[in-house]
Amino acid sequence: MFTFDCTSESDAINCFVGTDNKEGGRLGGQELLRLSKDGDTVAIIGYPTASSCKDREDGCLETLEGADRKVLTGYDYKGDANEAQKIMENILTTNPEVTAVFTVGDPACTGALAAIKAAGSDCKIIGFDGNPEAIDAIKSEENGKYWVSEISQNPKEIGKVIVDEMIQFMTEGKVTDKQIFIAPYIINEENIDQF
Repeated sequence: MFTFDCTSESDAINCFVGTDNKEGGRLGGQELLRLSKDGDTVAIIGYPTASSCKDREDGCLETLEGADRKVLTGYDYKGDANEAQKIMENILTTNPEVTAVFTVGDPACTGALAAIKAAGSDCKIIGFDGNPEAIDAIKSEENGKYWVSEISQNPKEIGKVIVDEMIQFMTEGKVTDKQIFIAPYIINEENIDQF
């Protein structure tokens, strides 16, 4: 058995290929630092019951460790855009000064965007996934003022590597490694025209 994107621990799985979510979280943290300054308040909208999303939040917190930022964390949007909107509304009510928010999935960005626009906030959003709606939002004259950055997975590379591993297993009886992680990358105003 070969799995990609999501996996579980099992001896039946010969090879798993997926996103390095912790590294993606680190990139999200770098973007939070880039979009804020010393003393600013930043937030993370998480989804701790999904292991990939927990890794993203942990990676982000790792990058922010020691930085001069007030970090609001501990939220669970449960994979629901409406829940993310409520969370962002609460964040902006109690901390209207929040400068930027990192969300561990694009549905959370959609909810956060609605709340930020409704509140008249200038808070910037960093998403995670690289879905077409994220690209459209960053390129948009209106939404691109808020949703300014995205940590993108690399599904083409994940697909290529898993097929290569299957072929190698069928021809040579072995895989390169039991788990192979593909690095995500940042999409923002500097490179958005490539997408």
